[in-house]
Amino acid sequence: MNPDEQRLEMILRYLRDELNEEDREQVEYQMKIDPSFRAEVEDYRFLIQGLQSLHGEKILGSIQNWETSHRTSSRQRKSPPPVEEPPKPKQDDNAVFPTIRTLRYYAVAAVILILILPLGYMLYQIITDNPTNNELFTANFEPYEDWQDAPRGPLPPEWTSEDSLKHMIKDSLRQTGLKYYNAGAYKEAIEHLQQYLEVSTAEGDPQEQFYLGVALLANEQAVEAEIPLVSARYEESGLFAEQSEWYLALTYLKLGDSHKLRETLDAIIEKEDHSFRKKAKKLKKMVW
Repeated sequence: MNPDEQRLEMILRYLRDELNEEDREQVEYQMKIDPSFRAEVEDYRFLIQGLQSLHGEKILGSIQNWETSHRTSSRQRKSPPPVEEPPKPKQDDNAVFPTIRTLRYYAVAAVILILILPLGYMLYQIITDNPTNNELFTANFEPYEDWQDAPRGPLPPEWTSEDSLKHMIKDSLRQTGLKYYNAGAYKEAIEHLQQYLEVSTAEGDPQEQFYLGVALLANEQAVEAEIPLVSARYEESGLFAEQSEWYLALTYLKLGDSHKLRETLDAIIEKEDHSFRKKAKKLKKMVW
């Protein structure tokens, strides 16, 4: 997302009380020091409240009331005496010409425009009281269960004692990170797995990348979770490809990125034997 979209997402999540404490304090501090930002937040608050109050049939009713009011006020305006003109041929009822009635179509078009804009479906959820991204995320997210590793085997005979020491340190970081993950201590798991990946020379590291991504998601760090999950998804062995696809979809759900969310869910659904196909179909139906 570009900076404007990120700014809008932050405002909408603030108004829905979906931010963590740190982000909420950041928004409120920005509102205190920046009058234009505070006015922008209040504008969106007013817009959302107005749209909610006009939900459903009330929208059409309000348009009708506006049309009636507009016609009445127009008739009451003083106008010069009418100039006689030759009679015009009767217009076909199906002819297309601009009238106040077309405002109905403009209103519908405006709604459609809102829905196709980036972050638009977030506004749609707010207006219609559908489940929010956070509510859907919470309902679908659960940390993936770690599986026990097979023994690593003996160290290569040509390794020096320094090589062995580096390996022991690296493996200790990895094992400790996974232990923290299994204990639900995601902050510590993230720290150790990141340190492991910084020193690892293994190709791909799909398991470590995957569990790092899930730990970041569990720790409310969805932005940072995308990169390790993408790495695990496209790693050559494909060991954690399916799991990574599903958690990537949850990442995009959390971030409000409807385009990437739809793409990822569609990729899962297209594979009939995908482990998360049923969940993906259910989630897509709930979102759209």
